[in-house]
Amino acid sequence: MDDNRIDSEEEWFSLVMDAADMVLWDRDLATNRVRTSANYAQFYGLEDGQREWSFQTFLECVAVEDRALVQEYFDAALGGRSDYNFQFRIIGRDRELRWCEARGRIHRRADGTATRVTGVTWDITRQRASEERLTHIAKLVPGMVYQFERAADGAYRFPYCSDGIGALFGLAPADVRDDASALLKLVHPADLRVLLDALEMSARTMTQWHCEYRVRPENGEERWISGTANPERKPDGAVLWHGHTKDITQAKHAELAMGEVNARLALALSAAHMMTWYWDLASDAFVSSPAIGPILGREDRAYTMSELFTLMPAADAARMRTQCERVAREAVTQPVIIEFNIALPDGHTRLIESQARCALDANGRSTTVIGVALDISRRRKLEKEREDLLLHLADTQKIETIGMLTGGIAHDFNNVLSSILGYSSLALDRDAGQLPDKLVDYLDEIQQAGERGRDMVVQLLAFGRGEHPQVRPTDLNGLVTQTLKMVRATLPTSIELATEVAMDLPPATTHPTQFQQVLLNLCINARDAMQGAGQIHVTLHEVMLEELPCASCGKHFAGRHLLLSVIDAGPGIPDNIRGRIFDPFFSTKVSRGGTGMGLAMVHSLVHSHGGHIVVETSAHSGTAFKLYFKVDTEREVAPAPHGEARRALPICAPLRVLVVDDESAVGRFFAEMLMAHGHFADVECEPLRAWARFSAAPDDYDLIITDQIMPRMSGVELAQRVLALRPALPIILVSGYSADLDASTVAALGVRRFLHKPISAEHLLKAIDEAVQHTP
Repeated sequence: MDDNRIDSEEEWFSLVMDAADMVLWDRDLATNRVRTSANYAQFYGLEDGQREWSFQTFLECVAVEDRALVQEYFDAALGGRSDYNFQFRIIGRDRELRWCEARGRIHRRADGTATRVTGVTWDITRQRASEERLTHIAKLVPGMVYQFERAADGAYRFPYCSDGIGALFGLAPADVRDDASALLKLVHPADLRVLLDALEMSARTMTQWHCEYRVRPENGEERWISGTANPERKPDGAVLWHGHTKDITQAKHAELAMGEVNARLALALSAAHMMTWYWDLASDAFVSSPAIGPILGREDRAYTMSELFTLMPAADAARMRTQCERVAREAVTQPVIIEFNIALPDGHTRLIESQARCALDANGRSTTVIGVALDISRRRKLEKEREDLLLHLADTQKIETIGMLTGGIAHDFNNVLSSILGYSSLALDRDAGQLPDKLVDYLDEIQQAGERGRDMVVQLLAFGRGEHPQVRPTDLNGLVTQTLKMVRATLPTSIELATEVAMDLPPATTHPTQFQQVLLNLCINARDAMQGAGQIHVTLHEVMLEELPCASCGKHFAGRHLLLSVIDAGPGIPDNIRGRIFDPFFSTKVSRGGTGMGLAMVHSLVHSHGGHIVVETSAHSGTAFKLYFKVDTEREVAPAPHGEARRALPICAPLRVLVVDDESAVGRFFAEMLMAHGHFADVECEPLRAWARFSAAPDDYDLIITDQIMPRMSGVELAQRVLALRPALPIILVSGYSADLDASTVAALGVRRFLHKPISAEHLLKAIDEAVQHTP
């Protein structure tokens, strides 16, 4: 292309049209011929070489589905008095559809007869794709998403709005695309001025527009609408808002119905010294509503901002001054949050939160800093209390979680204990006379450990369910001696365990297993405090107290008590943490695996027994934990847990028993124990196989013993099937843990007995005897 051609106006015009992907055309209505710009053929995918076409040629380029619509638009425009604007699709050379928009002007004679139409058409494929994506997004957003434009001449229109306009205003997007008056007419007359003034303020300050107003659509009742939009100034002076509008009728009605509550709220805000203010940058004058003097407890007069800075601590004043000066210097029109303290004449301070922004004059220059201020001293105090409460709640939830997990592991753990206690009991019952004395002692120790484990599971389940322990009069001498035997095994040879236990002590009100736990915890804490070397001194004796304060609950107590002391030779407890040692999850041994639950459990168990705790500690002199338990001389003393005595077991006539338990070791123990006492037993570990075995020969068994929690079929489900065949068959249901079942519940189902694992031979044989005796 040579320079002379580029200089021609026509060539320049052609370049502009190509760059804008736009064509010009002129249709002669008499001849139906269409004169076009040079790029017409390229735009529509026609053969080059001519500048004049027929209207039919144009229609053939239009997508088949849109041809009738295009003809309809032309006919409607020719029959009317106005120009026209429509969108349609064309088929390009690549056979892909493209969206186009056409605008035309009708030329008429003096008598109104149309002679020709001139217009322009441009490609809007990308725009339509963007609009479709926006439409899909807008469908996910309640209300209406829109673009609202105020042209340079003051006219309003909606270049885009989602279909949500129909639900809100009873209009279609096309009704307001070129003229917003159809929507503005629906706005309540009392609110229209407010809406337009808010738009004017937003356009002038380029800040977010927000307004709540009423509308009355032609097909509906009056509604409250909330609109929010961010402005954008266009090069031609127009302002384009991008925003969202939603229906707030329900919320507004609720708000209006709470007028009395709002009045009280306004009074509360006034009492909280909330105020509006502005700072005149030229004069340094500070003006507020209400006047700031009485709020500060000072003279009611005019103040300058510089004077107010002197009432703030130096650091707050510097920060406040810097922030305010930045707002003024940078003409910040978005609110900036500033916090600072104000000194009162009585020596107290108030924490103030202020939101400030700059106000601009017509030339865009900063003139004032305006804002609102609120005394947040009480709020911060409440927030701190709330944080403390949430921390406490978190600790409580942790404890609750432990309780929930306890039930989850109880079933499996009780199965393990059933095997330990069962087989050791069988060994002692069958062969104790033939075994070496040392081996019998070993089996006795296994029995005792298993029984302690059983008692601990019961205790943990009681804790998980929020139950209180069953305390009783207990001889503590034997408990202390037995527990310290276990403690010695956990101590290194570098730690000496000294004991001093008085004889002939009266019983104390406690729970034996929980008492052992308390003593174990305190001894382990003493061991850890001494870091591997020193002496732990444990004493037990009777005392008569005048009055002492409890270190963990704060209450005072007095009277006759048994005093258990655990004294270590460690470094003592520092003063700064002494008040927190009984808090759950507080530990000084985090790096060494401490959980922070040891002393919290000591506190809980001792107080659940009606006892109290005194802590004596000092730097480099060790710590003494002194536990006081109430003396109980009115009831019979419960024996210390030295293993369950083996008594004569009840024996009934030989029975044919089906044992069903998914733990094979437990099932075999039941069978061994039954056969040792003259019964016949079959064992099934699969409940479905057990059901198949029973249903094939229902009369082969006199009794069924079944576990409750098993895969594919529970014990209750198996019992219901069995009783449907033999309603009078005795069934004993056993379980390591079940939160939903108890003796009364299973009895209502027809089950004779419900036992908790682990089960001793004595208890099981007694239950069998009772179940058989009660057979109808």
